Amino acid sequence: PAGLKGARIAVASNTVIDYFVDMALQTAGFEASAAQKVEINRIPLRFEMLMSGGVEATGLPDPLALLAESGGGRTLTSNLELGLSITGMVFTEQAMRAKAGLIKKMYLAYNRGVEYLAAHSPEDVRDILTQQMGFSPEQVHASTRLPLYRKAAPPPEEDLRAVLDWLAARGLIRSGLEPDALVNKAFLPE
Repeated sequence: PAGLKGARIAVASNTVIDYFVDMALQTAGFEASAAQKVEINRIPLRFEMLMSGGVEATGLPDPLALLAESGGGRTLTSNLELGLSITGMVFTEQAMRAKAGLIKKMYLAYNRGVEYLAAHSPEDVRDILTQQMGFSPEQVHASTRLPLYRKAAPPPEEDLRAVLDWLAARGLIRSGLEPDALVNKAFLPE
């Protein structure tokens, strides 16, 4: 991340990628303004800009991050290295009331998928990677690694508080929101 000072970094403003880039810069000892952020909202376009040299860096979710690595890119840091939980599920109050059973089943299925991927190699899931996720057969080989997926769990309170502070500093939310007001643990498997 220290190499990001002054770099052109593709982000979509006020998104999880923007937050991640800010935290990566902060970890390297820089303010967010130390980089030149380039607004590119579409993830596939950010990927293409990175691979063609239009920007020096971007934040990418897997599997695009893996695809960038296989195309000569280099991962500077990750949410796991930074200790960040950066994904979540959002449901309306209406959906939580009307579809509580389906939401619980979705989390169970997600956790089963995490267990499956942890127990299998990329070769074992080649069809999924090539037919449904767009990897070429050459990209799915023995040296390919699957991302580390974690079972569904509530985010740590300090992570939520950091995100709320970041959002409030940008004027995107009112300050004073508490992490407990955002998390409903009732749907997660035991």
